[in-house]
Amino acid sequence: MFIRMLSIILLSIILLQFPQIARAEKITLASLDYVPFSSPDLPENGFLAVIATEAFKRAGYDLEIVYVPWKRALTGSKAGNYDGILGAFRTPEREQYFYYSKAVSKLDNVFVYLGDGMTTTAVIKAAIVGVIRGSSLYGDLKENDFFSVTEVDSYEQGLKMVVGGRMKAMLIDRILFSYQMNNDDVLKKHAAQFAAISPPFSSNPLYILVSRKHPDGAKIVAAFNAAYVEMSEDGSIGLIMSRFGLRELSVPPEGS
Repeated sequence: MFIRMLSIILLSIILLQFPQIARAEKITLASLDYVPFSSPDLPENGFLAVIATEAFKRAGYDLEIVYVPWKRALTGSKAGNYDGILGAFRTPEREQYFYYSKAVSKLDNVFVYLGDGMTTTAVIKAAIVGVIRGSSLYGDLKENDFFSVTEVDSYEQGLKMVVGGRMKAMLIDRILFSYQMNNDDVLKKHAAQFAAISPPFSSNPLYILVSRKHPDGAKIVAAFNAAYVEMSEDGSIGLIMSRFGLRELSVPPEGS
C-alpha cells in the first residue's frame, strides 16, 4: 500500500513538472481543401498539414484540421468557432482578428512555358496565357495589359494546353506546378521541357493564423514559431517536403 501511494505521489510530481506529459491541449484549425498544401484526399493531409502538426506537437499541442469552404473558415475563426486557420495570406483587415505565425510557405505564381529558349514577361504579354477560372489573377493580368487571357477549369487542363501549343504559358504556383508534374503521367513526360519566368508575377507568403478570440492566442503562436524555427534548423521541414516530392522554399521573415 505504501509503495503504491508513493508511486502515485511521484507520478503526480512528474506531471506537475512536465504538464505536457499529462495532456496536450487541442488546437483546431480550419483549412480550405487545397492540393497539394492541405487536403483530406492527400497522404497525411498534405505537406503543410504535416509541417503544422509536427510543429504544434513540439510546442505541446495536438492539431485537429477541419476542412471547410474558405468563407466559413475565415468567418468561423474570426468568431472563435475554430482556433484559427491553416494557411492564409496576411492582410491589414485580418490582423484585427488574428495572430500571425512566421511564414510557413509561399505562393509564387509564375508563368510556365514549354521550350528550350529563354523568354520574358514582355513576350508572354503578347501571347495567349492561361489562368484558373474565377481567380483574382485574371483581373491582375488584364490590368497589366496582357493581350489574351484564357480561363481554364483546372491547372491540369491549362498545362496540357501549353503542351499542345494552344497557349504560350500558364500562370501557376511553383509548388502546385511541381505537384502536377509529379502526379500526371502525361505532364510528367514533358516536365524537363518546362521553364518558368523569373521573377514571379505575384508572391504571397502563407501563415498559420490563430484567432484573437483564443485567450492564449499570442502564447500559442510564440510556441509554434519556436518549434517551426527548430524544425527548419534541424532539417525536418526539408525532409517533409522531400517526402512529398517537393523542395523547401525560402520564405521571407515576416510574421516573426
